[in-house]
Amino acid sequence: MKKLFATLLALIVAALPLTALAEGNWYIEESTDLVRRIHELTLDENYCSIYTVGNEAVNTWLEKIRAADYDAPVSAKAVYVGEKDALLDLLSRALPMTGDDSFDTLLSLSDTAKDEFVKKLPAALANLVNSRLGGTEWLMMGSMINTGRGYVEPDGFRPCVLMLEYPGQCEAFVTFQRTGEGVVGASATLVPTGAAAFVDEYIGQLAARGIEVETEELL
Repeated sequence: MKKLFATLLALIVAALPLTALAEGNWYIEESTDLVRRIHELTLDENYCSIYTVGNEAVNTWLEKIRAADYDAPVSAKAVYVGEKDALLDLLSRALPMTGDDSFDTLLSLSDTAKDEFVKKLPAALANLVNSRLGGTEWLMMGSMINTGRGYVEPDGFRPCVLMLEYPGQCEAFVTFQRTGEGVVGASATLVPTGAAAFVDEYIGQLAARGIEVETEELL
């Protein structure tokens, strides 16, 4: 699982020059709004009942989430990600390091298939973190504790992943990707406590093996 996660993480992270994102900018504003929306959904018991099916462990997690303060993050770290070609190039360099050959066929996929694979990477990352830190309960909640939104591409847009921490060690991931010509999409999900540190650990392992990852503390 660690090799698989490292490979997926290497896919979504590209070494790009940093452009500072100031507090209160479009990325942070939209991320905060999407996370608030998820929190609001968890407060709707009828909505949650569609997904929980009376699961006791899930309900225990939900009570913790409902009581948490998701009004504003106390810290935010950006990981800048590349476009499709950059991701696949990074994969080809990461495979020898991981020893995982399960993605060899990706390099020969059609353009359409490559597009779809790249679009699914944020969900794959969240699922891996949820299964590693939160167990089956967080995987069961996967469809409930996420949301997304589309936008007209803003000036200077750069694909990125924001790792947000909230009071009480609550956390969320928000991914911004290009989804079409002049169109971008955001995908937000809550993640278990320690998710950002978990990702940071793997970023450090990649860096130690010569695969540089650009991150920036925004808050």
